[in-house]
Amino acid sequence: MNLFARINSLENTTNTEKQIINFINQDPMEFSRMTTDEIAKRCYVSKASIYRFCQKLGYSGLNEVKLMITVSLTDRLAHEEVEVDFNRPFHKEDTDFSVLATIRKLYEETIYYSSTHLDMKELYYSTQELKKHKNILIFIDEKNYSVAEIFKNRMRMLGANIEIPDNDFMKLSVAQFSSSEDIVIYGTDNPKLTMHQEFFKTFAGNNTKTILISPSNDENIVRKATYNLIMNTGEKPMPTIANFSSNLAFSFIFDVIYSLYFKKDYDLNLENMKILYMKQKMME
Repeated sequence: MNLFARINSLENTTNTEKQIINFINQDPMEFSRMTTDEIAKRCYVSKASIYRFCQKLGYSGLNEVKLMITVSLTDRLAHEEVEVDFNRPFHKEDTDFSVLATIRKLYEETIYYSSTHLDMKELYYSTQELKKHKNILIFIDEKNYSVAEIFKNRMRMLGANIEIPDNDFMKLSVAQFSSSEDIVIYGTDNPKLTMHQEFFKTFAGNNTKTILISPSNDENIVRKATYNLIMNTGEKPMPTIANFSSNLAFSFIFDVIYSLYFKKDYDLNLENMKILYMKQKMME
């Protein structure tokens, strides 16, 4: 039986046992890090009470209880009901375990909604277009630039020519000189900004195709994009602890694009990756 299920189904528990059970439930990771003396002080119980509690559960001692906590955490996480505030998912009084559980839930919900909002037809044709064009240009919000950098490096290992302008002036310059030989991956979680419409006007005038990764809440931009990959995050336009959800959503979509791009020439790409790996090993 899962340890958490076991301790919470115990009958006729004493006040001392309830103190220990409450501590395990509230912060199992902290409990697992502490010594018998530290647990005794934290719960205001004797060391003997801790040993008797372990034996009541059917374990030989505290170390075995700690081991079972570690084993049971994964199962508890899978069934933990957590309400997520995507902008401020945790608070200063939260335990380490509750932070872990909340961030895991945030990741799960972000991936779920991002995957269900993607149009497979748009995704397929977007990937096809990437193979046809000489250059791939990535325009992305500064806060998600690092995600695009990872994608760029992976794609370059497959022979793709990619450029990511890293500030607004460079974006203006690259957009101005874009052409039909280029295709733009345009990622933003705030599509209502005026500058986005200006960029899309420039791309349209240069016959440059675009793949928009964004929430579908601005029809002006959606209509101007060649392809639309709709992303979904729970973040709201207000201060955040970190852009966990939007970073993850972009990372997920970029990973899917890369994987589909790789799959189109799977054997060749795999062979090239093996060659790169062997050359790297020879240089070490």
